[in-house]
Amino acid sequence: MGHRPNCCGVFAFLLASACCVLLAIGIGTSYWRTPSSTSVLSLTLDASYGLFQNCLTVSGVTTCTDVPLGEEAGITINVTRAMLLIVIILEFFAIMVGLLGLCSRKRKMSKQGVLNIIAALFAIVGCSVYTAMTIVVDQLVSIPPKPEDFGYSFYLCWVAGILLFVAGLIGLKGDTRTNDVRPSAQQAQMIWSTTTNPGVSVISSQGQERHALVHMR
Repeated sequence: MGHRPNCCGVFAFLLASACCVLLAIGIGTSYWRTPSSTSVLSLTLDASYGLFQNCLTVSGVTTCTDVPLGEEAGITINVTRAMLLIVIILEFFAIMVGLLGLCSRKRKMSKQGVLNIIAALFAIVGCSVYTAMTIVVDQLVSIPPKPEDFGYSFYLCWVAGILLFVAGLIGLKGDTRTNDVRPSAQQAQMIWSTTTNPGVSVISSQGQERHALVHMR
């Protein structure tokens, strides 16, 4: 009994791969937070904040600084980073399992679905923590939170987490069982006799024909 991927398995693999691309873009860019522009002394200030880099644009000139690691980054950034790092690790193994499932009948595509669901939960938790903590901080400083204050990096990770969960559910149905038809012992003996001693097989077949003719007479 073997397994081969069906259309659900292939679609889930492609969707999960696309989600990995979205996650990579979201994590690597600095547009998780994009507050509204402000003007100071006729200068326009635009700021954007990411998980690993913050950028400030003053009248068209952009300067970026790295977000430090550890406690200096703050609990919101650290928790979100940790969750998304786990997602990356899980998705690495999920893609390996998916590739093996596409190339070998001995591997189940449904295992990739399980990994995708677990990774999606970590991604959703990480984005939820970032969302909740950011809104709480905004309310503490009397700044009403607005959806447009979050940038495309933030929304890409949210979309990737949700689609990754969908890919995991579809991937659970990604296997089709196949029956490996094997010859019986008698058939195997006949095949062996034919391949090793073709003359004997011819003689035996002629004897069977003669035996049949005798019975017919």
